[in-house]
Amino acid sequence: MLTSFAEVIEKAKNRSCKKVAIVLQPQERKLAAIVKAGLAGFISPVFIGSSKLLNQWARTQSPAKKEFIEAKGELSALRTAVDLVIEGKADIIVQGIIDQALFVDYILSPGALKITNHAPSYVALFEQTEKKRLMMVTDCYLNNYPDITEKISIIENALLIASVLEIENPNIAALTSIEQVNTQIPSTLDAAVLSKMSGRGRWGRTCVEGPIDIDCALDLNAALRKGVRTHVAGHCHIYMTPDIESGYALAQLLTFAGRFPTAGILVGAICPIILDVNFISDDSFMTELALASLLCESGHDT
Repeated sequence: MLTSFAEVIEKAKNRSCKKVAIVLQPQERKLAAIVKAGLAGFISPVFIGSSKLLNQWARTQSPAKKEFIEAKGELSALRTAVDLVIEGKADIIVQGIIDQALFVDYILSPGALKITNHAPSYVALFEQTEKKRLMMVTDCYLNNYPDITEKISIIENALLIASVLEIENPNIAALTSIEQVNTQIPSTLDAAVLSKMSGRGRWGRTCVEGPIDIDCALDLNAALRKGVRTHVAGHCHIYMTPDIESGYALAQLLTFAGRFPTAGILVGAICPIILDVNFISDDSFMTELALASLLCESGHDT
């Protein structure tokens, strides 16, 4: 099991090189990570945009292998990136300096990179340095108020990352505000269904526990005090939140108050997609590139 961002990067270095399509000019602060990942050999960047802006990158005279494709305007750049993926000429898409709503809506539109009847989701990955382990929170950026079908996709997307991280038997907490089923709180009903599906072997040896509140998920003693007996308590790998508001708040809390190193990736489309998310430090961009490259070899789109 991988236990740090450094191990994720090292694993990627031992895999084949992946083509990364960067839509429009990348943020300047992320260029160093692109260069470093390129020199490490696990990515090869393809910059899509106007030649005037892309030449600024060329003038860095980086020895890393790179390609440039001229595209005039945001929609042209987006179309080019999608075509590259569909034609097998790119493996990963990265959001550059482009409006995020436009980027996501286009990339995940019908006929682009969304898989039919499957909900893509955003997974935030946190490094618990003191405990030497990695944990995930999902969905914290994409699906506003997912229904039970979307939550199934959210779980399956997170399990793809768990596989990349070599977590053999992932534990998932289907978080709600309480640890009992309450018909007035729909998320508790969803969590109970997902837990039952898990118990019937839907996801192999993965254990989904729910409904469960966050203190029970985090601490075994807290769970025992409330009469919740589950091996997920205190040993959770994936925290699935009931909606985007709680997911986003939890991710921000862990990043800014908990000061956990944070990375993230959009999973569940035809290819891994890296977004420019404001609670994720630029220091984690290389980890995101490494994670995306590993997902390309994991059957992430099946």
